[in-house]
Amino acid sequence: MLSLSANNYKVCKEYGIVIPVLILIQWIGLFFASTDGWALTGGNWGHSVVGENISQQLYLHPFLLSYSKMFTFYEIIVMMLSCVLILKCKPSYKYGNGTSKFLFIGTVITIFITLFNPNNSFNLIELLFSEEIRKFYIFVLFLYAVLFLKQEIRSKIVYAFWKIGIWTVLIGTLYYLLRYLSGNGMVWLGREVTLTYSDTLRLLSLVQIFLLAIYLQTSKIKYLFISLILLFTLFFSFRRANLYLTLIVDGIMIFAYFIVNTEKRRIIFISLSVLVVVVLASTLVPRYLLEDVILRNMGIFSNFAGMRNADFAYSDSGHLAESIITTKFFLANFLYHFWGGGIGGRRIYTGEFSSKIHNSFVHVWSLYGLHVTIYYLVILVVLLKNSWSKCLLILGEKGKEDFIVFATSIYLTVYFLSGWLSGAAFTDYLQSMVVFIMLFSVTNVE
Repeated sequence: MLSLSANNYKVCKEYGIVIPVLILIQWIGLFFASTDGWALTGGNWGHSVVGENISQQLYLHPFLLSYSKMFTFYEIIVMMLSCVLILKCKPSYKYGNGTSKFLFIGTVITIFITLFNPNNSFNLIELLFSEEIRKFYIFVLFLYAVLFLKQEIRSKIVYAFWKIGIWTVLIGTLYYLLRYLSGNGMVWLGREVTLTYSDTLRLLSLVQIFLLAIYLQTSKIKYLFISLILLFTLFFSFRRANLYLTLIVDGIMIFAYFIVNTEKRRIIFISLSVLVVVVLASTLVPRYLLEDVILRNMGIFSNFAGMRNADFAYSDSGHLAESIITTKFFLANFLYHFWGGGIGGRRIYTGEFSSKIHNSFVHVWSLYGLHVTIYYLVILVVLLKNSWSKCLLILGEKGKEDFIVFATSIYLTVYFLSGWLSGAAFTDYLQSMVVFIMLFSVTNVE
């Protein structure tokens, strides 16, 4: 179990200040320097006070989105953190459990096959230094540095990583939320919103889920209060995916809590807290905007209604149709398109969908080949198995003490399953790879 004990934060004293400083720097990069290129070019800061993204002011943004042959700032930080962990904490393959070893070996084999994809447009030497493949072997280095630490050391590193991350996200969210409430928020699709970067919202979603889990685990009201503020920020982001992912995981957590804990007072308190958020939303926000945001968020249900029109608040039904059509296309031609477009090669799309595939499994297939999709599916099976075991544990004798691990397992499973309707794959950027492995490490801490 991932312990919340402050003793786990002694990693700062045991291994010096270098590790927490590097963790903090990479978290600043994660939260304040978005990789969401579509949102970044959407003119979100058209009428803001500062006039540009805070990440640009910190000179992080151009480094994190560099497509040159030089290592990016974030890559350097992750490599430094990996090397420090290896030198100071001395990981070893023998310390890993079966799941860790399986993930590590599977990742290495997948990357090796990707290197020799016949559709790659680079020669092998150029390929090794290209950004597309560079992120993968940095990821392997980070995998080894984290997964094969001694259990007690890994628990401390994972705890330090997420404690620093939670504080970073809370401070960043407060900054964006105050701007929004003061009338200087971001602009997305012609509307003023709290925050619009999908990857940043994903981190906010994670922290909201963590805080709710900590509340269910410790019964401390402050965690519930802060998690509701984060939920408010997500609701008025005008981005649906992370909001619904959060609501699904929160709902599963609360349902599990109600099963193992029948205190009526707690149930009433949680219900009233949700009601308070709804009331605040209706009083702090102009009614026309509230109705617009509600309609926008409801647009995701058009997936199931089968509607395909732009009038239903930018309906997601087109994403569902895209996912189905592209999946059928690739399965019908899986031998011909087995290797996908290859690194640096042409992108394979079909029909009217000529920009991005809203299906993570087909997306990675089109980029790297079917073997990466198989890698994705294997991870999904591992996550499903992991989630089921944590579900049995949470409903067993141990009760609520494992809510953080349970929430993380459910989040990862739902995230991968939602890939059926999302074009975001964790292999797209090194940033998302690092977050994935640190989430996986939470569920893998014994």
